[in-house]
Amino acid sequence: MNTKPTCEAPILGLEDLLRDKSLRVIGVVADKNQGKSNLLYNIIKILQRDAPATNIVGFRLFARVPGVLYLNTLTELAKIRDSYILIDELKTIVDTDNRRETNIFLEILQTLYHSNNTVVVSGLAHNFNGKLSGELEAIIFKQTTLISIVKRSNLDYILRALRHEGQASKNEYTLTMPLDGALIYHPYKKKNWHYISIPYIKATDTKKDNEPVIKWKD
Repeated sequence: MNTKPTCEAPILGLEDLLRDKSLRVIGVVADKNQGKSNLLYNIIKILQRDAPATNIVGFRLFARVPGVLYLNTLTELAKIRDSYILIDELKTIVDTDNRRETNIFLEILQTLYHSNNTVVVSGLAHNFNGKLSGELEAIIFKQTTLISIVKRSNLDYILRALRHEGQASKNEYTLTMPLDGALIYHPYKKKNWHYISIPYIKATDTKKDNEPVIKWKD
């Protein structure tokens, strides 16, 4: 991460983080089914409500929101300028165990950075290897299994000293918190850790209508 001046204002909600103009690459890290996509749709809702002139781009987002440009290829993504870009399901975009794929994705991130974009990247902890986690200027954690974090990565170092903050706490195995919570790590704030609440948006929950796989008799 680049050295930036320390900021005093606390982060009381997701909007406070979005208003920080110094952040250009933000990570969202969590286990499966912990509300990563819901967090991204909360970002869309806030931007459309409070910054309606913002160009919003969704990459690998399943639920469609009017006013958002949806892309599915890295070739399309690399051409975007002056936009707020939300990337979901990182594991479906790049195999971070493959050095060549990782380097290509990092080059695209650099291109997006220099094209005046802000990028939010969402994935599982093990998707963020040493190189990729080092590009994140702030990180939004939801519940995360610690064994899945790549050892000696930036995520590993960041979480070592954490014990608890708000309703989030860390034991030997898991960073735990309620499903409607999130823990923000901002290295340029005087207080690095900030616990916030994330409302559930039913309209963009693509899993809510899934039928049970096992259909029991009444």
